[in-house]
Amino acid sequence: PGQQFNMLVHARKFLNEYHGGDAVFAARLDRDEAGRHTVDVFLMPRYDYHYKDGRILKKASVSKFSKEEAKRRYGRDDRRAQGSALQDAWYEYMRAEMGLDVRRPERKKAFAADRVEPEVYGLKQDQAAHAKAVEAERGRIKKAWMRISRTKRRNDEVAQELQLQSVALEKERRSLRDVMSSFAELAGKRGELAKVRAVENLMKFLKPRENQKIK
Repeated sequence: PGQQFNMLVHARKFLNEYHGGDAVFAARLDRDEAGRHTVDVFLMPRYDYHYKDGRILKKASVSKFSKEEAKRRYGRDDRRAQGSALQDAWYEYMRAEMGLDVRRPERKKAFAADRVEPEVYGLKQDQAAHAKAVEAERGRIKKAWMRISRTKRRNDEVAQELQLQSVALEKERRSLRDVMSSFAELAGKRGELAKVRAVENLMKFLKPRENQKIK
């Protein structure tokens, strides 16, 4: 907590001094971030404007002090120079005021903009989220299709096994009918009509299945 409070104090002090001494009106530790190393500083640089008639009026300017500092350091006040001046000043403050052993800022070789408009950023975020959702859905569909394929293979294997069993059973049924038919024929020759009728009744339960192909 003590270090976090020092972060807050130094961030406020540096930015206030950098922008003329009358700029910061609020500051806070950003508790929404994943870490605890961000300070939000709210400021509006103000300065005394002197009229020729002697009047002094307080005015506000977002870039007055940053342009002056960039001009003093680099002889120009474009936005890139303003950003570099702020980085250099913060580096010097951390070493001189805070006693931190920090590295000097490194200048970027590319000039591409770091910032995009909120609408563009939001669109990119939405597109990335949509692409991620589509990819996740593809993954779910692929897994579901693999499960269906495995189930179909198992069902086909079971159906084939049942078909083989059915064919084998029908062959046994047919063989048994042949045996019983021979027995009934022999019983008839002997005049054992009761046995013939009994066999005929049993054979009713051994009729071949319709459309059953036996190889």
